Amino acid sequence: MVHTRTFPVAIVLLSLGLIILGFVVSRDEVGVGSFRQAEFRVTIVDKTGKPYLNAEMRVVDALEKDFPCYPVTDYYGPNSLRNNESGTFVFHHVERGAEYTTTNRRSLLGFVLSESGPPNYYCVFLSSDGKEFARRRFGDYFGVSGYTTDAWNRLPVSTTVIGRKNSSCSNLPAHLQPEVSSYNQPLRFPLVECTVQSNE
Repeated sequence: MVHTRTFPVAIVLLSLGLIILGFVVSRDEVGVGSFRQAEFRVTIVDKTGKPYLNAEMRVVDALEKDFPCYPVTDYYGPNSLRNNESGTFVFHHVERGAEYTTTNRRSLLGFVLSESGPPNYYCVFLSSDGKEFARRRFGDYFGVSGYTTDAWNRLPVSTTVIGRKNSSCSNLPAHLQPEVSSYNQPLRFPLVECTVQSNE
């Protein structure tokens, strides 16, 4: 009788143990990703909606380190990107294939426990006197990550020659080094447009 009762209990405990193990034990799925190639036209407006002029844009990483040439290919450091007479910044990202790695941690039962996406880069907008009035995470705010494939393919396309490769890019890791041909020949860029409001 004792053994008969113990057997179902052991089965239940074993099953619970296996289920818990399925949640606790995990595996990492490593992949690669890249930001979508695009031309960005970001217009700065003041509180009244009028173009805000003489603004500067800088690109920094998560540690606030200035980051020339990636992910904004034609950003070469401080004072290299200013908005035009319409208040608009025009800049580009030239896709480089596998630009970063991603890691998804899954339990043995298939549940996602954690996931990592692209690294954090920020477009920082400065007034004419050098004060920051806005910043946006590259990719997310400009809508690149939010487009479905169909919507992305319906975007208007700009054909642009970026220009001469800048020496600032020599500090990039080899896999992010833009090819010289990325600068001196026409490239096709889906056109992403948005507005950023200053606090002035």
